[in-house]
Amino acid sequence: MRGLSQPLRALSFEYVPPALDVVESCLQRLAELGTYLYNWSPGESMRLHWPEWVSAATLLEYLDRFPRQGNPGDVYARLLR
Repeated sequence: MRGLSQPLRALSFEYVPPALDVVESCLQRLAELGTYLYNWSPGESMRLHWPEWVSAATLLEYLDRFPRQGNPGDVYARLLR
């Protein structure tokens, strides 16, 4: 994410439970570039977890509840403006 110099309309990255700090860093970088909403999919399901997109704070709070030895997933971001 550090290499991004302008916002992207949409993107995804892998979430690994023991590395929640990496997710937080990615979300902070995206916030510097624009206003994003988020969703995620557990494992390799390729299905969005929430019917509505949520804030970075909501996503982090939710992911923080998962066991650190849990399965990875994918975080999806879409630009609002």
